[in-house]
Amino acid sequence: MFSGKTAIDFSSLTQKSEYDGTELGGKTKMSTFTVNPSFGYFVIDNLWVGLSSEITSTKNEYGGNTSKTSELSLLPTVGYYFPVDGKVKPYIQAGIGFASAKQVEEYDGGKDEAKFSGLGYSAGLGVDYFINNNVAFGLGVAYGGSNLKYSEDKKLVLKNNGITLGLGFSIFL
Repeated sequence: MFSGKTAIDFSSLTQKSEYDGTELGGKTKMSTFTVNPSFGYFVIDNLWVGLSSEITSTKNEYGGNTSKTSELSLLPTVGYYFPVDGKVKPYIQAGIGFASAKQVEEYDGGKDEAKFSGLGYSAGLGVDYFINNNVAFGLGVAYGGSNLKYSEDKKLVLKNNGITLGLGFSIFL
């Protein structure tokens, strides 16, 4: 199975930064652009294991400043299609793995760059509509996030979490 969700996901994302357990500043709400290529192998009927990736780009503008963040997640994933008759198949899936991010802040003639890495996770459910045995279009909702530590000071932690509604397609070989 090869799957892809390439769209502007409808996201509600909350981001906050912490240093040594103390929250820095306030929370920021943002919209994102996300691409989710993945692949899987059915180990038994309806149960698959695979690798999901997520490439996310965000841009925030606040008070004349700009913040850009790019995040990459690689998550070993397991999923299950519920055995129902018909062309519509509900599923659940979950994954946990590595995530990294690069954050660039631009302000009044200056620029700062920070790199983070750590744990990424996702769990969701949805339905796929099979137009034939090899192609399906899907709609799903997922909760996911990451807990990333700054490369130069591990006490600085970037935490992301949110709910995403996405559209996609899958090809089954």
